[in-house]
Amino acid sequence: MKKIIMLILITSSFIACGKKDIVELTSREEKEKLVKEIVAGDTNSQKKYDVIIQKLKSQMKEGKKEAQNELEEWEAKLSTEKSLGLDKFKKVQL
Repeated sequence: MKKIIMLILITSSFIACGKKDIVELTSREEKEKLVKEIVAGDTNSQKKYDVIIQKLKSQMKEGKKEAQNELEEWEAKLSTEKSLGLDKFKKVQL
């Protein structure tokens, strides 16, 4: 009986401590929407993006590979959207 109670206590402590370390992943649609708003010049979207990136960078420093992958996806989306936006601007300007 004592072993069962100890097992339950240890298991619940692992579960309670493990939830903090979860990397928050953002859906592709949400990323695209937020990035388009950033390129359009929305400051609120830029602030949301900055918060997300800061969280991912801190988790990446802790050694979480999921955070690194998520950060790379965000940077790729933003650079792609900015390059598309610049191409559109150049075509209009010429």
